[in-house]
Amino acid sequence: MMRPTKRMILPADFEWGLGWMLLPGGLLHHGGGGPGVSCVLYAHPASGRVVALLTTCDKHMALGPSMVDPLLEAWTGRSQRQPEPPVVAAVDPAPYVGVYENVMLRFRVVAKDGGVAATVTTKTLLYDNTVTTEPPPLELQPLGNDEFKGMPGTHLDRIRFAEPDASGRMQLLAGFGYVLTRR
Repeated sequence: MMRPTKRMILPADFEWGLGWMLLPGGLLHHGGGGPGVSCVLYAHPASGRVVALLTTCDKHMALGPSMVDPLLEAWTGRSQRQPEPPVVAAVDPAPYVGVYENVMLRFRVVAKDGGVAATVTTKTLLYDNTVTTEPPPLELQPLGNDEFKGMPGTHLDRIRFAEPDASGRMQLLAGFGYVLTRR
């Protein structure tokens, strides 16, 4: 289960094993949730330590940095926070504009003021308070290398577009653990 099978698009230094995300520092990670619950599990085989965060809400991402990250940093000697790359100049929106989906999310990317903006719609009721209406577009800030600052406080706080077709239009949108395909 700890043998790498696929490199993630974002974060690029993560890989997938069989059911586990393989993180730098020898960490294993898996998380999930459902209506009214969310959880995350980390294991560090080298030290024999495990931590689980189980919540009765869909906001475990808000708790992780203060409750779990200090433990992970002590086990691995590595900061769990990714450095914030600088925002770059405006980008050509043409390669990115479109609708990207997976079974759970719809990400609609539109051109806006010399850049791109996006709306994220949850396609299924994952949690009791899931909003399925499309919110107003949020401007995506370009970070270079087809990467953008996305939806703060979510798994999609940083996103990267990948696999351009022959015309240069991106076919995938990836965030932490998610991959959406152009529709």
